[in-house]
Amino acid sequence: MKSNVKPLKVDRTVLVATQWSTVEEKAKATEELSKFLIARADPKKWTPRLYKALEQHFSHIAHYNQAGFYGVWFESAAKRLEFAKYHAERSIYGDPAWTWSDVERQFQKWVRESGILDELQFEATEAELAAIEQAEAALAERRLQLLGTHK
Repeated sequence: MKSNVKPLKVDRTVLVATQWSTVEEKAKATEELSKFLIARADPKKWTPRLYKALEQHFSHIAHYNQAGFYGVWFESAAKRLEFAKYHAERSIYGDPAWTWSDVERQFQKWVRESGILDELQFEATEAELAAIEQAEAALAERRLQLLGTHK
């Protein structure tokens, strides 16, 4: 499915650099995150920079390593939807001189308003329906096998 969602363009004029991150680092990582979601978490776009930004900011933990984080949040349509919902609904705290709260608020606004939630919800529902159809087909086949053994 081709996405109709436009990537986030971070307003750098309202960002504050921290002791550890420049305005440009905050902005680039957050724009990269929006593109990553639009690309449906393409593993080729899952960069160390993106992992570092998420495991150190955006109220996440490391989940052991980069592969573990990807598995928890991105390996299925349902998990990508949960990631987006988490960012749409979570509270954001902190002084932007010490945290990424300024750019996190811009990302949250983008998640809420861009249409990404609707697209991810549609894809998660489609995947769930496909899994149900597959399970029903397997069940029907098994029933036929069992009926065939009782003749």
